[in-house]
Amino acid sequence: SAPVFRNVIFQNNHAREGGAVQIDRSAPKFYDCQFIGNSANMDEEDNWGGHGGAVNAPYTRSPDPIEFIRCTFWNNRAWAEGEWTTGGAVNSRVPVNYINCLFVGNEAKVDQGNDNWVGGGAIVVDPQYHDSDNDEWYGATTAIINCTIVGNRSKASGQNTPAYSGGIHVWGRD
Repeated sequence: SAPVFRNVIFQNNHAREGGAVQIDRSAPKFYDCQFIGNSANMDEEDNWGGHGGAVNAPYTRSPDPIEFIRCTFWNNRAWAEGEWTTGGAVNSRVPVNYINCLFVGNEAKVDQGNDNWVGGGAIVVDPQYHDSDNDEWYGATTAIINCTIVGNRSKASGQNTPAYSGGIHVWGRD
């Protein structure tokens, strides 16, 4: 079974990945939750992190999607220095449904990124993920229905470091 969260406020939480929530091998449901001022910041000791300011969902074995219904993502941030970073609010490589959600003022930022990139001020959607246990690629479906995505941004500094998609960044594999 998957956990269910109702009317929960996730505020001012900080981690390397998934500032408020890291989802691994599960498909939780979030109803009427607020994600406010959370951050995922790169760990300067091992140069890793900065993915999913509020939520990071790198992989799952569940066939069911993670669901966010009537949730608010406000002023969350993913940050890295000298490395790539993704998903100011949510970074996902698994099936996710966003229904009637609001994304405002989220940011994905890389400083001194030299030959790196930053994307998805609000959301990063990676429609395929790799199961390293079985050495297989799986497809993931994301649905964004009746959502408002406004005032989010991707920002980069450094040589050859593009900032993609202030709102949603969708990428895949060849």
